[in-house]
Amino acid sequence: MKNLFKILIFSLVIIFATNNVFAIDTNVTKESHVWIKNNSDYPLNIFVERIETLIPDSSINYFCWGSCYPPFVSISTDVVTILSGEMDKMNFIGDYVINGGDALTDTAQITYCFIDDCYSGNFKCFTALYSLEGPADSLYPMIVFDTSYCGITTSTPNKEIEDILINNKMFDVLGRELINYDDISFGTLFIQNGKKYIKINY
Repeated sequence: MKNLFKILIFSLVIIFATNNVFAIDTNVTKESHVWIKNNSDYPLNIFVERIETLIPDSSINYFCWGSCYPPFVSISTDVVTILSGEMDKMNFIGDYVINGGDALTDTAQITYCFIDDCYSGNFKCFTALYSLEGPADSLYPMIVFDTSYCGITTSTPNKEIEDILINNKMFDVLGRELINYDDISFGTLFIQNGKKYIKINY
């Protein structure tokens, strides 16, 4: 009788353990955080771009920077200002939600880039790894900016325009090449339909 009782208990344990295997929570959220330090002598205006390198099926991800954005948005519309010598610890959150499927076993890889709004060539990135076994909340190494182009005056409205004009051949509306950068007296950078254009006077 005791042996029969032991067999029954053992069977119940197996059933319970088996059921637990299939009772994994399939709505698990993982978060990443990073602190941004401005070591420059000027205010730093930053926006964020998300790059999805590896995204398992049955998962969604989104991020917050100033505001929180839906999963289909990869570039923040908010620009956060970090004053000289200050550190931002609050504005960035990366969220990754596991909803079953491949996301239960695979690791997601998402890169977040913090970009100077006054010169897109001044940026810093970090890559977050998300998995079911990973921590619920991860703080990544601090990102430090030593330069802010928002406080730097050039012969054009911002550093990005200057770099584009110096490193690329420029033509006028008649197809004539502008030989010298010094020929250009003023440039205005603008974005239309997601593409960057420069309006120049010379």
